[in-house]
Amino acid sequence: MPKFCLNTDNNRENVKANLVAFIDRLPVDKAWQITIDPLKKDRTPPQNKALFGVAYAELQEQTGNDKEDMHWYMCGEYWGWTEKDTFGKVQKVPMRTTTTGYDGKRDIIKTKEFAEFYNFVQRRAAENGFYVSDPDPLWFMG
Repeated sequence: MPKFCLNTDNNRENVKANLVAFIDRLPVDKAWQITIDPLKKDRTPPQNKALFGVAYAELQEQTGNDKEDMHWYMCGEYWGWTEKDTFGKVQKVPMRTTTTGYDGKRDIIKTKEFAEFYNFVQRRAAENGFYVSDPDPLWFMG
């Protein structure tokens, strides 16, 4: 099913006209559900590269910890921890990650929240005596 995006630019009126035309062409012998949600951009590839290529790379160099272990820890510290029983062994796991929601299903965090998460990684590193560089100033723009 097509998606229409009403941006705040000069093309908005054209998109609205196309949307109305599309709705007018839907078969009348079926019921249709139409949902309208605010646009939220998923994290961008440059953001992901900044997290793993800058923040976690610097922390790995300074601490010797693996990037994936570092990510697991930061996600748990940011979103909270829960316990999971695997083969009778209880382990502490993050309640969510940057790609998995609280319900365990794929849910990629949005651009703004990813920027806030990166800032958290910098703060948590500093609290522990480590430094994480700022990424490229335009990294969050994608």
